[in-house]
Amino acid sequence: MNLNFISKYGRLPLFICVAVFFLYWLIKGFSIILFLLVVFLAFLYRNSKTEIVCLDKKAILSPVDGEVVSIENIEHSKLGKCIELSIENPLYKQGIIRACADMSIEEIKLRHGLFLGANSAFKRHNERVFILAKNSLNQFFGLRIFAGCFDRKLKFSDKSSFKSADELGFSINSTVSLLLPRDTRLVVGLNDSIKASSLLGYFS
Repeated sequence: MNLNFISKYGRLPLFICVAVFFLYWLIKGFSIILFLLVVFLAFLYRNSKTEIVCLDKKAILSPVDGEVVSIENIEHSKLGKCIELSIENPLYKQGIIRACADMSIEEIKLRHGLFLGANSAFKRHNERVFILAKNSLNQFFGLRIFAGCFDRKLKFSDKSSFKSADELGFSINSTVSLLLPRDTRLVVGLNDSIKASSLLGYFS
């Protein structure tokens, strides 16, 4: 059965919920609560068709649906001076985190923490992941994913290389920050609403 319309991270919980729904229906009758739970999980883990709008090797695509909440110049211990572009992914948006370019994973660091709000006041206490990656032009960049208040576990693929828009992970309402070289050319601005795999800018 082709289940590409559901994120691979949601297939098992959705299958279990559907099985329980039909079993309960056979034994006791239709349950509106279980039916609504099935609908909610299908909505939560949906995998909408993604269209890549730019095939340029230097293109940087959005890893998630959401809104650009900050663009800052920062100093990072591994990447040096870079631009941090943060995208907030609310609960009602699709939660799949996608590769923002053809990339290979060099390092992943998980820091355990709380599951609080995604705004800046709580970020430092949240469960988070830092991914050090390299694009096809051998340029290093990073992704920082901060879990939101509805998350219970950040989920990521165990693959080491990805094509643009490949499914990298899943989160329900995270904030995803891209740490990009200082000379990156951005084509989006603060408070822009963006779709996953839409164009954010270009590596130099």
